[in-house]
Amino acid sequence: MSFELRIERTFSAAHAIVIQGEREPLHGHDWRVLVAVRGPQLDQEELLCDFHAIEQQVDGVIGPFHNANLNETAPFDQRNPTAEAIAEHVYQTLVDRMPQGASLHRVEIGEAPGCTAVYGGSLESRSRGSTVLSWVRWFSSARPFLPHSVARMESTMLWMVSLPENRSNRTAHVDS
Repeated sequence: MSFELRIERTFSAAHAIVIQGEREPLHGHDWRVLVAVRGPQLDQEELLCDFHAIEQQVDGVIGPFHNANLNETAPFDQRNPTAEAIAEHVYQTLVDRMPQGASLHRVEIGEAPGCTAVYGGSLESRSRGSTVLSWVRWFSSARPFLPHSVARMESTMLWMVSLPENRSNRTAHVDS
């Protein structure tokens, strides 16, 4: 068992990602950043760590992105500014900056309601099928909070996952 703290921050920024060789039009998002840290025990003050210490580190990483064009902001002036790439960048930048007793578990980057990229955690060790099933389980638990049109996708995803041809690694595109 371990303790987990989650810090949520936001920033507003524009980006234009390249999809299948085509750059999409420049557009903006109010990005949501969730950083989860874990640790096995609390300190003498019954804290895993100070929330503000984590917030300060996160703010230092995402500060340059606020009110910016990510395509013109390092490191995304050299790489495609996808939500996945932002999650990886934030994680890799924060991983060695955690307070004593806490370790970075995962970073989530949301660019729109219902659209979140996750980097870290135990994603690397999961099989593709279990990742898809975990996504479906999360989606099922979130169903009461989602608009009806989005929640209907749940039954479609469950059906797709249950198809024999989707039980192999050919479902890789679903999990990325």
